[in-house]
Amino acid sequence: MPSRLARWTLLRGRRPLKESHSLLASFPNELLLAILDFMDDKSLHLMAAVSKRFYYLATQSLLSKYDISPSLDSVNLTSPDALRALRIALTLSSGSLKALSYADATPASVPQDVRRIDTVLRRFITGPTRLDEIHLDFGKNLLERPIGWTLAGLLPKLLATICGHSKVGLFVAATGLFTSTPKAMLMWNPYTRNHYFQTTMHDGSRQWVPAIRSLRSLHITYPVCTTLAPEQPWTMVVINAPEIQTLLLSIRLSTPEWAAILSAITLPNLREVGIWAENISSEISIAFLNRHRITTLKYMAPRAEPPRLIYPPLSLPHLHHLTALSQYVVHIFTCRDTATLFPLLAHVDLFCDAKFHQALRLLALHTPLRRVGLWFLRPDDTDPAAWPVFPHVDTLALNNCDVVGVGGARLPSLLAHAFPALQRLDVDHNFPKSASGTADSETRKTKAELVNRIARVNPGVLGYSIDDVFFVPP
Repeated sequence: MPSRLARWTLLRGRRPLKESHSLLASFPNELLLAILDFMDDKSLHLMAAVSKRFYYLATQSLLSKYDISPSLDSVNLTSPDALRALRIALTLSSGSLKALSYADATPASVPQDVRRIDTVLRRFITGPTRLDEIHLDFGKNLLERPIGWTLAGLLPKLLATICGHSKVGLFVAATGLFTSTPKAMLMWNPYTRNHYFQTTMHDGSRQWVPAIRSLRSLHITYPVCTTLAPEQPWTMVVINAPEIQTLLLSIRLSTPEWAAILSAITLPNLREVGIWAENISSEISIAFLNRHRITTLKYMAPRAEPPRLIYPPLSLPHLHHLTALSQYVVHIFTCRDTATLFPLLAHVDLFCDAKFHQALRLLALHTPLRRVGLWFLRPDDTDPAAWPVFPHVDTLALNNCDVVGVGGARLPSLLAHAFPALQRLDVDHNFPKSASGTADSETRKTKAELVNRIARVNPGVLGYSIDDVFFVPP
């Protein structure tokens, strides 16, 4: 019935007669809206093509059917039919819409939905009106194998469309981020199975970044990085934002670019951060880290400013594990109440550099500390007289340290002086192995002698792990 009524109205509207001659057209708008409420979506789409009047009435029926108000600044869509309704309603006007959310719990035809989303986004992103925020939840992983040819062609096009008029798109995906131009995203390969892929960055450089191997949701924010490009700000695209728990920052960007990027990123479930990029200073990273519930931080960037008061200071109440160069530990621990700023920080892995002993003295004052890992400890750094006392540390790990030569001779007395509460010692020394990959008798003897030397001076140690081989005290 509704489809027949729509076809009859469409034919009547195309006749060379005045609108008043049509019986249906003579009805008041209130009665027409009541009639349109009984039509399905296909019939309403046909009615919208009759005339301007019927277009207005049909779109009003479509929008009310899916609880869409064109006067609102945000719209939440929950089905492909609602997406089609919004697409028709946007033909003449976009209203005051600033935010769009689409979540389809039961995706039936993914390629068609992606195509409709691309069409709707073009209306906003490439037109005069620009949305500030877009949430897309597809209800499934669009990159799940097998990926059809149609979908593989639509996804790069969608990511390029999202960038819109922005010359640069900032993509946060998997465990990292990268920048790209819309043209470069058209060349993205959804079929990749590698964990990393090489892409063309916004500055033309080719860099290796984590691959996009899953696509369940998109969170688009515009504008971002306005300090870098005031006239043409960037567009930020976060892929699978709820699933991102680890972020590794290692790509080559300038200091102003890193400052703008880190000020724009906020991830709801981020827990682990690794920083290697040489142009990320500790001051740039402070506000970014303080915004998140970080439990594990690996700061290996070579830049750490001299100790000075910074307002606000780095405060990570949920931080449990810190891996850093000594200079960074000195920077964030000097003149700080670390037990208040990092109350749960119980595990620190420290890399030796020029400020190694200064970092040790600061760590010894951190009362929650229970586990310490030392990397590349040099023989000159094993003098017990230069070490503070760690009264609460019960586990020590020595990685790539001299435990056989000069450093090994001092090691028993060093442990007895600096770690009176030590109960477990882990050593990763890479002792030589035979051609078959197993330790020979001479190597096993060397390990046993090391355990015996340490045990005579440190009777409180209950377990030793030498190159992943467990030894009990003699």
